[in-house]
Amino acid sequence: MQQEINTQARADIDRSQREFYLRQQMKAIQSELGEGNELAEEIAQFREKIETSKMPKPAEEEALRQLKKLERMHPDAAETATLRNWMEIMTDLPWSRSSVDNLDLGKAEKVLNEDHYGLEKVKDRIIEALAVRKLKREAEGTDPLFSRTSGRR
Repeated sequence: MQQEINTQARADIDRSQREFYLRQQMKAIQSELGEGNELAEEIAQFREKIETSKMPKPAEEEALRQLKKLERMHPDAAETATLRNWMEIMTDLPWSRSSVDNLDLGKAEKVLNEDHYGLEKVKDRIIEALAVRKLKREAEGTDPLFSRTSGRR
């Protein structure tokens, strides 16, 4: 039984080492052909976007922390794709732009009814949150569905 376990473990290690060796060879061939590492190029682009996005300091620190994590990951790992998507969202958000709230309840209700069939409870909650914001003029939360005025956090 021990010998069978050793054989299986050795086969797994040999397969992993072979895959690593082949990946390294593939990288060397790509480099020789002038095909740069796409992930490295993407990381450089993300770093530039982070620096120019004017994110709040905590968001910038987290984005840079995740970028370092992305640098260490294997390009084909499943988590790499998820982290790339997260980085795209974070760097595409309009961090330095804001807009003026339009608190016209009639218009909001009309838009919700035209664009969204059903979802009556959700639409009622949005209208309610807008009404509270209109009365209060200074909402504590920014998302009408999850603001503190709804009693949920």
